[in-house]
Amino acid sequence: MGNVLVTGASGFIGGFICNEVINRGHICFAAVRPSSDTRDLRHENIHIIHWDFNDVRGMADLLSKYKIEYIIHNAGLTKSREESEFFKVNAEYLENLCEALSQSAITLKKLVFVSSLAAYGPAVISKSLFCQ
Repeated sequence: MGNVLVTGASGFIGGFICNEVINRGHICFAAVRPSSDTRDLRHENIHIIHWDFNDVRGMADLLSKYKIEYIIHNAGLTKSREESEFFKVNAEYLENLCEALSQSAITLKKLVFVSSLAAYGPAVISKSLFCQ
């Protein structure tokens, strides 16, 4: 049994990840914004922690405090009106998380990075693949 941090826990996919973490016998730490709706995260083995990706030292302290062994980084945007916001959430927040890891007192066993097709953009499919 290990301590697992799930970022983006209050989102559609995040809730399923949290449930799978506890179904596999781990303790789940659901990293959410203070304004997040956490009604779907009510379980004795899901611990809500308020998380701020802009506060590297605060994240490092939380990682150490809860002795996090695994991280499933599921926080991200699939669309945004502004490219700068998309970059901030999907790239800078990951950089901040990695910096927090380096400042923390933990030895992480595994980090799983969840992304989306939105990071790559729409695929271009050639007709020649299907028509011969």
